[in-house]
Amino acid sequence: MDRTGRKRKLIIVITLIIVFVVIGVYLLKAKSGLIFSKASESSMTVTYLSVGKADCILIESDGMKVMIDTGYDETGYEVCNYLEKKRIEKLDYLILSHSDNDHIGGSDKILERIQVNKVLESTNVVDSEQYKEYQSVIAKKEISAMTITENFYITGSGMKIIVYTPLLASYENNNNYSLVVKLEYKGNTLLFAGDSEEIRMNELMEVGDLSSDVLKLPHHGIGELNTVSFIHQVSPKFAVVSCENRGSVSTSTIEALEQMETMIYYTCDGNIVMTVGDKGIRVSQKNSHILQRDI
Repeated sequence: MDRTGRKRKLIIVITLIIVFVVIGVYLLKAKSGLIFSKASESSMTVTYLSVGKADCILIESDGMKVMIDTGYDETGYEVCNYLEKKRIEKLDYLILSHSDNDHIGGSDKILERIQVNKVLESTNVVDSEQYKEYQSVIAKKEISAMTITENFYITGSGMKIIVYTPLLASYENNNNYSLVVKLEYKGNTLLFAGDSEEIRMNELMEVGDLSSDVLKLPHHGIGELNTVSFIHQVSPKFAVVSCENRGSVSTSTIEALEQMETMIYYTCDGNIVMTVGDKGIRVSQKNSHILQRDI
């Protein structure tokens, strides 16, 4: 065989090797769930933002944007910058679970800079500077704010959301006014338990089916007498703790989750991103924080 023939044969062999390698890598990714099939290109993204011992969660699905809570007053501008970096100019819903600073603190800044179609708020009225700032922006911009007194339903972009309201007219503790959100998308369920404490968790356990694939732990993982019972009723595959450090989380809560072989993620380790689709839920986390400093 002359030199030209050998060269042609070598090129063919190398080309075949490259083709087989590409096919092998594709099949490996498909098997591991890193590639969605054509029928499941559509997916929902849920991001739990790292804003200290506070809640701020962004839900994105086919153009629909929902945010649950807004973090601290100190992190409000950083959350706005995060949204603008993602080119998010509008939120369809802003759900404020209750009126403590670590849940509504950044709301005034977000409402000033980001268009919000509708705000859902609990019946929790407090005498705080952050709450007054929130109310002032609502009035000034004539934003539609709805105080939820009965369960509220949201549908669209493949999502089904139910907002569970507190059952009593008043509570001694602000945390028990928490609106609790259950989200369903393509057969996957996520539960966001706000700052629910013992009384509120008892209410929820009487509501019905709480079982969910993902649980945002109530009250930053601080344990109550019935927290373990609540976790068992939810029976999550994944748990998210919004916290400043892992040391603040109840040992009994962690032990209960570990016994259930639940994967636990902490926002103190960075933003948690869940991609939800036909093939289930994929979780990624980078050492990235809204703040570059501790709160």
